[in-house]
Amino acid sequence: MYSTLENLPFVIQETVKEWNSNYAWLDDANTTEIHYCCSYSADGVCGLIVLASDQVVVMTHWIAYKLTFIDVVTKLGEPQYWTCVQHMGGGQSGSIVLYWPDLGISAESSTRNCLPNNENPESDSQIDYISYSVSGYFLGEEDPINYPRWDGFVK
Repeated sequence: MYSTLENLPFVIQETVKEWNSNYAWLDDANTTEIHYCCSYSADGVCGLIVLASDQVVVMTHWIAYKLTFIDVVTKLGEPQYWTCVQHMGGGQSGSIVLYWPDLGISAESSTRNCLPNNENPESDSQIDYISYSVSGYFLGEEDPINYPRWDGFVK
């Protein structure tokens, strides 16, 4: 995995850092996080890899180009469900996350407010990052009520 990061020209090699971490959804004490910065990202970290017992369980990469929810839905199909995770400090500010558990993919936009009454996100919401994850990351068959099923985009 490190050799792959070394061969990616946009990864700033001296920023690749790892440390032990703990994830509630992983039943594994040997969890490592690896963060790295990219040459195109003025904001710092652009990627995250989570290892559990030396196996990749999550890969997250921040998007540095125009990619909207409709772009991703057009490519992957409608997500199984979505949620809005409110940011610290309250209010309506939050991140909208779409989930495709069968594909192991989630896409997040933190550029929009959480929506009232479980309205679906707007199709032009910019994707901030995409994650590829093992199945344990996603919810089981009994999704909580705050993870509404997908009913299409709000126009």
